[in-house]
Parts: sequence; structure tokens; C-alpha cells
Amino acid sequence: MLAALLIVAVLALLGLIFCNAPPALKLSLAIILLVYLGYSLRRLLQPNWTSLVWHGQGYWRLHAGSDDPHIAELIGSTRIGWLLVLRFRLHGRRRFDAVLLPDNLDAETRRRLCVRLARAVPDNTTGDRSR
Repeated sequence: MLAALLIVAVLALLGLIFCNAPPALKLSLAIILLVYLGYSLRRLLQPNWTSLVWHGQGYWRLHAGSDDPHIAELIGSTRIGWLLVLRFRLHGRRRFDAVLLPDNLDAETRRRLCVRLARAVPDNTTGDRSR
């Protein structure tokens, strides 16, 4: 996947160099290409979390395959219909969003998670900041 991304970026850059466009347009498109390449590389090199575990002490463990688990802090959640988004902070700064669809959890576990989230973190979509 990384090789394919780099090949496409190089080909796009070569296409920009050899096209018959004004230099200002070439430069603008090259900057956009490089910014998007950096964004894509960052997302591609992030670990793919395979499991999220909520502990009773109030912290979460995120597992990425065979790597050691990472401790994460839940900083927010949003529930939109059947979609559930959990926002985490890793290592104090890096952020991670986990999107949970109905088939990611069985119905009872999902219901319990929604109840715990409603008690633990105010829903940011309603603007409730009283807690």
C-alpha cells in the first residue's frame, strides 16, 4: 500500500512537471499534492487498532495486533442513530477516533456501552456541558 501511494504521488508530480500549464498553477497543484501525500502517509503509518477494552478504573486499552496495548483517555463520544464515535487521546497528545457500527458489538454490549458513555462523558452534539 505504501509503495502504491508513493508511485501514484511520483507519477502525479511528473504529470505536473510535463504538463503545459502556467507555472503558478503547477506550483499550487504540487503543494496540494505534497500536503495530501503527507496526510495520507501519516494515516497509513498509524496502527490499526484491533480491539478496545474499557476498564472499570476509567481508562481504555487499545490493542494493535501483536503490539503492546496503549493506554488511552476517552475525551468524548457522539451517537448519531446507529453510529457511535469514540474520541481518544493517546500519550497525552495524539488523537484517535473509533467508529463503531452496529455489527461491531453484540446488542447487549452496545447497549451497556451507550449507557456507560452517557454517564461518563457528556454528549457534545447536544451542547450539554453541565457535568
